[in-house]
Amino acid sequence: METKSLFEYDRCLPFEAEEWVLGEMDGLTWYRFNIRSEADRIIPGVIVRDTSASGPQPLVMLQHGAGTSKFASFVLAAVDVLANNGYTCMAVDAIGHGERAEPSASAELEEEDEAMRRRLSSEYIVGNVVDFRRALDYVAAKEYIQAGKIGYIGSSMGGMLGALFCSVDERVRAVVLRCSGSRLAAGRWESLEDKDLAAEMRRNTEKYDPAAFVGLLSPRPLLMLNNSDDEVIAREAVDILYQAANEPKELRWFPGGHRDNREVHSVESWLFFESFFGSSPAT
Repeated sequence: METKSLFEYDRCLPFEAEEWVLGEMDGLTWYRFNIRSEADRIIPGVIVRDTSASGPQPLVMLQHGAGTSKFASFVLAAVDVLANNGYTCMAVDAIGHGERAEPSASAELEEEDEAMRRRLSSEYIVGNVVDFRRALDYVAAKEYIQAGKIGYIGSSMGGMLGALFCSVDERVRAVVLRCSGSRLAAGRWESLEDKDLAAEMRRNTEKYDPAAFVGLLSPRPLLMLNNSDDEVIAREAVDILYQAANEPKELRWFPGGHRDNREVHSVESWLFFESFFGSSPAT
């Protein structure tokens, strides 16, 4: 399978990095960075760490869902748990989100079908995965990151993209997909009058669906956290993704809708990483 070749990139491309202290909050230091990616894309991101802690720490990459940003409520909840318990956290804006939002998207003028077409395009999916890899290149090389102890938590769209990213980047040693699933269950193309658009959406869904990649995570551990009354991600979509994954894997259900249980999921993720990384709480 040509999976890894789909997301290759120039590892020698200079970062042309800008980094500065954004501020201090509750004993944690927030750093902002901008780095350059392929096609002259700029990746805006944050790093959060307890600078009073001694020695290198494990790293967890947090990836937001559609319509939000690196400062999403889910990201803030996870940072609160992880960075206060011995982990460095990082998050970046996906293409078209946060500081990378296009005027039509931020003004909510884009038609829903066109937005979905954009998110299912090769340029969007491959571009995001490459940007995630570039961002990890930049942060993982820092002296305060513990080599070999890198985790990932992706929420909703961040989980779908994360299944691809983590499958091809083996530096990520443990993976949490939150409120995420396969796109195959939705069959969004079936109701479209534009048959060319429908055919394009179906091809890209099948080619880049997380269920087509998630099996490559094994033997690295996967934890899926989903909510039983999720109005965005159907149970069928969750089941398709989980069945496509190989062991070791675990699926945990919680009551609530798509935006519920951020704090609970953050604690569950921390305990999951602890079982593999063994970080001690910061002192």
